[in-house]
Amino acid sequence: RSGKSKTNAFNHGKINNKYADYTALELLEALTDKAGPNKGFSILAALIEGAELEGEVNGGLEDFTLFAPNDQAFCRTAKNDLEYEGSCDPPDAEDVLAHYVAVLDLVADGGDIVAPLTAILSYHAALGEMTVKKLRKYGIFTTLCECFEIAVKKVKKGRHKKNKITKLIDDGPKYPNIDFRQQNVKVIGGIVHVIKGVLIPPLD
Repeated sequence: RSGKSKTNAFNHGKINNKYADYTALELLEALTDKAGPNKGFSILAALIEGAELEGEVNGGLEDFTLFAPNDQAFCRTAKNDLEYEGSCDPPDAEDVLAHYVAVLDLVADGGDIVAPLTAILSYHAALGEMTVKKLRKYGIFTTLCECFEIAVKKVKKGRHKKNKITKLIDDGPKYPNIDFRQQNVKVIGGIVHVIKGVLIPPLD
């Protein structure tokens, strides 16, 4: 692979070009290899495969932004919001994935789970390559799912007024707002942001 990173993924909103010649799916595989199973992306990759969206994520989409939760993010969202009782330190990716499949099966009422699964995945993507700086400038964006708009704001962290972090403010009030773990990772056709939670669209 060629390409030299201008900056790391945490550096004040600049572009991380280290993975610029990877597809989004190849990026997830590379980050999994680098981070290990605790912070890998096996659940997201399995859900993409289940929804038959590998082609889109593997270079089929152009000019997109992808918000990618890792396995730990999937586990914590399941534990906090979807009644998962397993441990997240570290998460058992296969067990967490089985829990999401069971939840989707309930949503689908015994029918095909591909539709609600596709809704969740498309809720994590938007048209246009949007860095975090650009997202903050827009203040709000519409996902591919088009279920709800998602706001992006700097919110106070801790006691110091100037200590602020960027969060995704989900329009669905049931679920907590989500921090970014890695920002502005350039891939073929788009930008990927690793996030610390799962965005849940309205599925009923």
